[in-house]
Amino acid sequence: MLANTKCVSDDINGFTFSSYVKYREQQHKEIEKVIDLLNEKRINYLFLKGIVLENYYPETTSRQYQDYDLIIESINEFANIHTELEDLGFEHDYIPVLAEVNGKVVGLIKLSKKINEGNYIKLEINIGGFPITDVTTLPSSEIWEDSMTIVWRNKEIKVPSTDISMFILLIEMTGNKQKRIRDLVLSFEKMCRYG
Repeated sequence: MLANTKCVSDDINGFTFSSYVKYREQQHKEIEKVIDLLNEKRINYLFLKGIVLENYYPETTSRQYQDYDLIIESINEFANIHTELEDLGFEHDYIPVLAEVNGKVVGLIKLSKKINEGNYIKLEINIGGFPITDVTTLPSSEIWEDSMTIVWRNKEIKVPSTDISMFILLIEMTGNKQKRIRDLVLSFEKMCRYG
């Protein structure tokens, strides 16, 4: 009877576990190029959500995420790296959504790059703040306050404080139509150590 049993984790949505690991490694190599660009150009950025929350997970578990979220302090700084991102192979998913609020440009720019057939790396770049609702943005001054540098895959990246990261997580959990339990495994011990 067990001979015909297939482990669910061996094939999920057309991915075998080994192909998923290979795909994730390709994504990481591509995001490392973006990290190098951001650091070389001295862009004021912070990574958000998935890549940051990964640091709070138990060492035996990794956090799954579909894209790489970051905030860039100003539209001018994004303009300073736009051409280089295109040179790395990133394209706009759609026309950027930008608005002027109190004399400052805020918005969202989504970029993606095809890694191979059917596999992409996606960047979600928030400009000037992080959206809390359709009409409210968490100001970048709040996000930058107490920000820190961590090491991710031997690269230094800038991230918000633990408090802001958890606040953003709560915003995402309450506002997301698709409910996920992945963040219930967060290691509170690690959160206290980093926070």
